[in-house]
Amino acid sequence: MSAQRRAGALIAENSVAAESALAVVQALHDGAAHDADVAARIAALVSATRGMHDQPTRGAVLRELVDAACNFAIARGAVLVAQAPDGSITDVVGRRVGTADIEVVRGLVTQAETEVAGYLAVPLSERGEGIGYLYLTGLAPDAAMRTDPELAGVLARIASLAVSNARVFDQARQQQRWSQLGVDVFRQVMSGTMPRGQDLVDQMREIADVDAVTLAILSRSRGVPIIRAAAGPIAENSQGWQLQVHGTAIAEALGSRHPVVVEDFASGMYLPPRGANPPSGPAVLLPVLVTNGPNMLVTLFRNRPGAAFRSEEVELAAAFAQQMAVAADLNAARHHQQRMVILEDRDRIARDLHDHVIQRLFAAGLSLEGVARSLSHDEISQRIMSEVSEIDDIIRELRSSILRLRGALAIGDSPVRSLLEEVNERARELLGFLPRMRFTGPVESTVDGHIAQELATLLREIYSVVVDHDKAAGVEVIVGVEGQTLTLTMRDDGKVPPDDKLRAWRDRMRDEALANGNQLEATFHGERLRSGTAAVGTTITWTGSLE
Repeated sequence: MSAQRRAGALIAENSVAAESALAVVQALHDGAAHDADVAARIAALVSATRGMHDQPTRGAVLRELVDAACNFAIARGAVLVAQAPDGSITDVVGRRVGTADIEVVRGLVTQAETEVAGYLAVPLSERGEGIGYLYLTGLAPDAAMRTDPELAGVLARIASLAVSNARVFDQARQQQRWSQLGVDVFRQVMSGTMPRGQDLVDQMREIADVDAVTLAILSRSRGVPIIRAAAGPIAENSQGWQLQVHGTAIAEALGSRHPVVVEDFASGMYLPPRGANPPSGPAVLLPVLVTNGPNMLVTLFRNRPGAAFRSEEVELAAAFAQQMAVAADLNAARHHQQRMVILEDRDRIARDLHDHVIQRLFAAGLSLEGVARSLSHDEISQRIMSEVSEIDDIIRELRSSILRLRGALAIGDSPVRSLLEEVNERARELLGFLPRMRFTGPVESTVDGHIAQELATLLREIYSVVVDHDKAAGVEVIVGVEGQTLTLTMRDDGKVPPDDKLRAWRDRMRDEALANGNQLEATFHGERLRSGTAAVGTTITWTGSLE
């Protein structure tokens, strides 16, 4: 049975029970005390509970309930404490009372103390199991709620039904929203693109009703989760932070392939940059295990009163995490299919270049070389040989292009070259010239997509912050792999000394690199080197491990 149908059945059952409670109490008072005021207040309470579920959230429903209970009991204020089956507090709602009073009630209930000075405790239950307490304050000494057990009982019964209904309604709404998000993700994947990580965490934060959400991707080369997208104030600026796996609940979540709930996520799970404050508090770790791509880890945070995660919330979020994994695999399969189509096309182009263009150029070069040797005029002969040499250079460049056409996709379509060349091309508009770029070593066969993204982001920032600052007229970028070490080096001929902003940028980038297990060194024009000489231009070297 679906959550919506279960919700409808339970609410129908509860409505009948509420009508029964009203009929019993009204008969009791009509037949005994003939108290029209009490009967009217009971009718108003039941009427209020009927209209509560037009509210958009469980919190709004519970606030309406507490207001209705205050009116029914003629109380100055009230605090509702809702509890999960395991006794953990799920909601604390106060009306017409101060924040300090709410915290006092919460603290006592947390310590299993049901009696609170100055409050009348009304226990709430569902099918014989406790689901919380309603605490009333400001009651007159001779108030009917104190002297009439039947009246207190009907309040307890109707309030219990309202809390139960609110919980079921909320679960049904939440399931519907998670399902709709899953449909939207698959629809976007079928259209050819995977949703942006930032869009996903923004929507998950709203649906799960949490304070923050982070999405970390495990680096293929190092197996370390690095936060790539975050939503919520307490996770602000956490992109790029590295998570600690060994000996933490993260290892348990990834190893068990099941969600893990932790009381305080910040405890030893972050490796943030110097001076950064990681979010803390209860969290749910959701592993997203992908067959044809890097695994991911979604974390939901709550940092507020009544922050415990209910089991049904965890189940719904975990189901969506599984949908994310399937969508990622489907997206990878589609991209693989597209790569095969492109590879076939590139292979045809490469074959045509090799079989026709290069062969014709080679033949033309041989013919010209023969002509040059037959001439007696040295100057003309040298000019022809110079053109032959140019033809040889063209052939070498064409062969290099053929290797790139055939090689990049054949070894898994490493995007590092295309990403960095795209950044380089865009830098032309910023700088007024195209920086020179060279690749050394097996860059394309060893650098995966996520490290390539890191390099592209770094290079983009170098161009926009550093090169634009020092007014360089020439730039060279070298990307190289030697063994298990990846290096990106940028050199320019800028002649403007660094200012405080540029030095602060260098310090920040060093910290970020260290936080991710990398290194970054930068020297600016005019700065003293270890040799004692002054630096000419700017040199920035980023070094990372491929292990």
